[in-house]
Amino acid sequence: MPQMKPIFWFWMYLYMLVLLMLFMIFLHYLFIYIGSFKEKNKVSKNKKFMKWLW
Repeated sequence: MPQMKPIFWFWMYLYMLVLLMLFMIFLHYLFIYIGSFKEKNKVSKNKKFMKWLW
């Protein structure tokens, strides 16, 4: 394996972190969407879906 510059790994790490954050935000929006969709069909006592985690 050729020797890479440390800056390359630093930017790769940052890039992966940003991708992971975007993926988590997407999942969170998806759960809120599914939760609100289920609320229309049946009344549930659990309102965790509408609360923001951050």
